Formats: sequence, C-alpha cells, structure tokens
Amino acid sequence: MTTDQEAVSFFLEYKPKYKIFHELMNRRMRNVLLVSSIYDSFMLEEDGRLSDQIYEEFQNLNLRTLPRITRVSSANEALDMLEEKKFDLVITMRRLGDMDAFSFGANVKEIQDIPVILLLNSVVEIKYLPEFSKRKGIDRVFVWNGDSKIFIAIIKHLEDRFNADFDTNAGNVRVFIFVDDSIRFYSLMLPEVYGEIMRQTHRLILEGTNDFQDLLKMRVRPKILLAENYEEALSYYERYKEYVMGVISDIEFPLDGELNKNAGFLFAERIKEDFPNLPIVLQSSKDFYREQAEEMNCYFIHKRSHGMLWDLRKWLLEYVGFGEFIFKDQDGNIYGHATDVITFYKQLSEVPLNSLVYHGKSDHFSNWLRARGEFEIAETLKPRKVSEFTEIELRDFLIKTIDNIVMEKTRGVINDFSRDNYHPETLYLRLRPGSLGGKGRGIAFLMFLLNSLMIKDDFATVNIDIPKTIVIGTDEYDKFMEDNNLYEFALSDAPDSEIKKSFVNSKLSRSLRNDLAFLLKDLDGPLAVRSSSLLEDSAYQPFAGIFDTYMIPNNHESKKEKLEQLCTAIKLVYASQFLKLAKSYVETIQQTVEESKMAVVIQKVVGKERHNHYYPDFSGTAASYNYYPFGDYMKPEDRIAHLALGLGKTIV
Repeated sequence: MTTDQEAVSFFLEYKPKYKIFHELMNRRMRNVLLVSSIYDSFMLEEDGRLSDQIYEEFQNLNLRTLPRITRVSSANEALDMLEEKKFDLVITMRRLGDMDAFSFGANVKEIQDIPVILLLNSVVEIKYLPEFSKRKGIDRVFVWNGDSKIFIAIIKHLEDRFNADFDTNAGNVRVFIFVDDSIRFYSLMLPEVYGEIMRQTHRLILEGTNDFQDLLKMRVRPKILLAENYEEALSYYERYKEYVMGVISDIEFPLDGELNKNAGFLFAERIKEDFPNLPIVLQSSKDFYREQAEEMNCYFIHKRSHGMLWDLRKWLLEYVGFGEFIFKDQDGNIYGHATDVITFYKQLSEVPLNSLVYHGKSDHFSNWLRARGEFEIAETLKPRKVSEFTEIELRDFLIKTIDNIVMEKTRGVINDFSRDNYHPETLYLRLRPGSLGGKGRGIAFLMFLLNSLMIKDDFATVNIDIPKTIVIGTDEYDKFMEDNNLYEFALSDAPDSEIKKSFVNSKLSRSLRNDLAFLLKDLDGPLAVRSSSLLEDSAYQPFAGIFDTYMIPNNHESKKEKLEQLCTAIKLVYASQFLKLAKSYVETIQQTVEESKMAVVIQKVVGKERHNHYYPDFSGTAASYNYYPFGDYMKPEDRIAHLALGLGKTIV
C-alpha cells in the first residue's frame, strides 16, 4: 500500500527546468577520421595549422566538445582502421591515390553507417566532380580555402541534421533553412552563419539565470539545415515549419532534377503562404532579381558584392533579431533601444503607442524574442493580431505577457544576481557564490515545493509564496574573514562584545556593498537579516536560537544610512558564529567553528504598517512528524504547524 508520503515523493521527483537541455544534441561528431594524401596532410597541418586553428575556433565560439581528429594517408589504411575502431564522421580529400573518393565513400558505408564528407582543397576541383545525382557514397562536398572554420561548419551541419527531429520536438529548438547548390558559395557562407549564431548564443548566455543553465543554453542554439535542391528544401520546411526562424536561399537551383531560374521565388512564396513575415533572404549573382525579391518582402544579397558577408550579418542582426531591438515607427523615427529582454520590457512602457503598433503588425516582437530563446513569450504574442486591441490595450497586453512569463521562469529556480538581467520581482536571488547554508537551502526547497504542488491554484484569493529572499553565499564569508584577518581574534576567548565590535569595524567588500545598494532600491519595508550556517537546519543537529537574526527598519531617509544598517546586520550575523553560545554548542556536538561557514539570508518582512508601527502577518514552525500527539484523533504521522500572529515569540 502506498503511503501519502510516498505518493507525494513520486509526484515531486525533482526535475530541474533545464533538465531537457541535457538530452539535446545527443549525437555528436566526437571522433573524426581525416583521409588525405601526404601532400594534402602537410598542406593542412603546416600551411593551415589545422589542429591549432580548430582548437582556437572552438575556444572562440565557446564550444566545449572538441572533436578528436585521426589522420591516415590512404583509402585502404582508412578502411582497415574503420574495421577496428568506431568513428562518427569521415572527411576525405579527393586525391587518395589508391581509390577514388566516391568508391571509398561507398566502402566506408558498408563498414559503418556514418556520414562521409568530400573536402576539396580548391574551387578548381569542383569541375572534376560528377553531377549531384551520381555522387554515390558522399553525403556532401565542401571546399577548403585555408580557413579552419569550414571544419566547424561541417561538424555542426551534420550534428544539426541528425539531432533536428528530437531537439525541435523536445526542446523547441529553432532552425534556419539554407538553400544553395553552389559548393563554393555554401562553403563560404555556412561558416559565417554558424559563427554569427554561436556569437548570438554566447550573448544570450550573458542574460542567463545561473551559470549551469547558461552552459546548457549552447545546446538550444538554432540549427542550420543545408539543402541543395527544391525538394530537399521543401522537405525540411514541411517537417520543421513550426520551428523555422529564417530562410537563406539561392534563387536558381535544381527543381525536378533541372536547374530552375525561379526555384528560390517559388520556395519563398510557399513559405509566405503560412508565415508572411518570416525573415527570408534571397541571394543571386544576378542583380536584376533584386526588385522581384524586395517586392516579395524578402531581403536581397548580391553574391558578387564585396560586402556580401556584411549584408548577411546585417540581415541576421536587424531582420532575424540577433541585434538590438530598435523601437521606431513606420517613418523610421527611433524612440528607444533594447539589448536584452529586461531592457525590452522596460522600454515597452516608455515608447509611443504608434511604435508598438508598427512593430506589432510586422511580428517584429515575436521574431526578436524568438532569436533570444524566449520561445514561450514569442509563441504567446505571435497568434494575436494588433487589430484585436486598442492601442492602450496593446501596451498592457505586451507588458503583462512578458512579465508573467519571465516571472514564471524564475519561480522555483535559484537565480544568480546580475544587474544586466535583474528583475525586481524575482523571489530568490543568490548574491554571491558558495553554499546557501542550511536555512537558505530550506527556503529554496520550500519555494520548489510551492511551485511544484501548485498550492496557489487552490487558494486564488490568498498569496502563498516565500518572501522575497536574497542569499549571500558562503564565499563572501570566507572573503570577509580573510580580508579583515579576523580568524585568530574570533577564535580567541575574547568577550562577545569585543568580537561584535571587531566584526562591525571590519569592511565588507566594495562589490558586495555596491550590489546591496543596488538591490535596496527595490526593497521597501523592514528586512530580516538571518543566519544560514552550513550546520544550521540539519535533520540531526538542531541549531535553533544559536545564531543571530537582526531586524532592520529599512526606512531611513538617507540611502547611505540604510545601507550601513544592512551591512552592520550582515557583519553581526557573521560574528554570531564566534560568540560563546555558538562556540560551546558546536563543541558539544563535536564539530568545529571552521566547519560551519556562514551564509546570510536577507528577507522582506511580510506585514502591514499602522500608526508608525510595522506588524508582521504570521510566524511559526511546521513539521512533517508530530513527536507529541494528544487526543484520540492525532497521530505522529500527521503534519503539525505552530502559528502565531506577529514575530512569533509565542512559539520560539
């Protein structure tokens, strides 16, 4: 028979919100076999410094899965190695000597079902290739022009192709469709597109909630799916249409096996039937196509322009949404700039209504938010039409939608503080690294329980939540003790009053003081500055009443004085670790003071002010086991809570 506790435990299995990111990008090109003649190997390594360049590129783009490249100099040697060892990818040069590249590719696939890429070392070699339909054994052909970025593009292109199905469905990952049948051109452009997408993803990481989630965000970067003909491009579109973020397409490429001069226009028309405002760039070496492309509301790039790569980057920044969001009206008048979601949110209440209407009609909001990985906000906004709202209602809808979703994403999550992505309504902030301490952990777990059990849904008229909480991690405690050289005196037999005085006269780090001053702007009303020792709130070692909590009014007219009161309270909490009561208790339970590092919890006191006095609402304790049941109906397994109005001195 399943107990209530077991049922709740099953329901509440801890699943971090970002757990799905671990499952993305599951198939990777970790082991690569490079097959090249002795001359080509020399050229790649000595002239191109291939190993160094690949390592450098992966570092520059913040990629953490560096592939291992094994080199052999002949086709037969490669086939022998494939019989003995598992590889994820084979890259072969055209000149193998003992076998042509296409026969070699076919032999590879008989041994291992892995992709084979043909890498040409000159555009001149393209003319020696058979037509597309006869390139058996080879998955794709690229040209190396001396830039190692092509290897990153090859590897990421294949990883994107293999992982697209799962990652789009499970992780809501977006895709770009890149259509071009020119080997030379896509070999040039694909590395640039990947580079810009990686840089954009890195910019988003700086806006993240905490370091762990930031690293995982690299896995949800948009994928690039390369197609060389109309049928392949359309297949990608039909499969991933709900996830397409943008399209980069040539104009002339094969359709039904023949070169079609309108294939790009036909593909763009098909997409615009479903998504009229989806960003599309059409490219051609023939400038007379420009007018038709622009009439279709597509961005045009001339392939032979010296600024071709810059034009592509401009499209990604301004039209796809990788750059700033520039608030303007239909006449081009600029009213504001937003570099991230927080500044975007703030600008919504400040820019003129006509600017909001202009952007809303063109899906600019959802496109820009999607480029920042804010898929939930983008998908909420996209189906709604501007015509559904009055101008004032439009502003309110935008602000409330973003506010609700941004706040929902932070609920149940420990958010690392950063001024760049700070939201005043965030419930739980970690102000410094290190442990949260026992009390800090307990509050974080309570926040998780409230969020997971959705208790608030059952009590719509009551606000059930943790108070706004800021935790200064234990790393700051270590820094404070070491910078002020306090350990020797604190561990001495000095009177409590002298220890407190020594701590109060010491200095907190300037960076912490600056961050506290920043946060105090949004903290009105009394604050509780609470201890959160590593040993505190342990299941087997109670520490109730051992360390100190300080209440500060936080209502002084001087901002400087408010900050001083807060800093003094923090230092006194640190000092309480070394007072006689704490030292003797720690000794009693056979621990040492050094083991019990101190975090600090700062919480808003929940209550109301009346006649110049502040009255907290409730205080108390709760337990999952009742050691003192009484009466006929009370059992030890019944949960019990002791509640009191105000500060709770009745109980504790």
